[in-house]
Amino acid sequence: MTATLWERRKFFRIPTSGKALLRHGVHLEGLYQLHDLSMGGCLLTHGPDCALHERVIAALRVEGEDGLELCARVVRQEHTADGVHVRLSFTEQAPLFEDRIQDLVMRTIEREQHSEILIVHEQPERLERLLVAMRAIGQSIVIARTPSDALEILESGVRIDLAIVAPALGESSARKLVRSVLRRFPHVQCVMLSPGSVGRLVHAIRASGVYDRLPWTLTHLREVIGRHELIMGART
Repeated sequence: MTATLWERRKFFRIPTSGKALLRHGVHLEGLYQLHDLSMGGCLLTHGPDCALHERVIAALRVEGEDGLELCARVVRQEHTADGVHVRLSFTEQAPLFEDRIQDLVMRTIEREQHSEILIVHEQPERLERLLVAMRAIGQSIVIARTPSDALEILESGVRIDLAIVAPALGESSARKLVRSVLRRFPHVQCVMLSPGSVGRLVHAIRASGVYDRLPWTLTHLREVIGRHELIMGART
């Protein structure tokens, strides 16, 4: 436990989106979502419910980056409602690898500064309080009323790293849209609003010092969302 806490303090973790394929020798251990990354390790989410070897090879793929293949040790494996979450500690940290991770972190931060948030809602006028709160912390919003509009925006080249999806989209399936986004745009963190979460999110933004940290980074917004469990992940 002490070692885990030391690693968290020593290595800066950057939220990111991508894929991670684990293997042990020639045997595949499962495909995961890459949730965050540091020079010390990474967190993988939404994986298969299976036993893992303690030592694995992790092949990481982040959008727009060359693939990384690293030796790692499984330090934590948790079973959740949306799949298995795995924390890896990298066992080899060559200077070249550290340089690549540092470059990746800096490019991720730069992308955040030019990224927009996609909100998919059939009646976005009902989200006025949320839109005002998001813009007050410096976030740029793109609105889509239908799943087809959302996919068109994503395909247009607009930089989207976070998509917030209403639980109901008329006759369309919100979860089907989320699955499609995750499959075609793996860098997008796609989540679905839970009942009552809009009001709680607005309150959390205002309570977290709206005027103390302007503009907010997307990372800080994600931290607020995660800390208050305001949005239900929809990675299915």
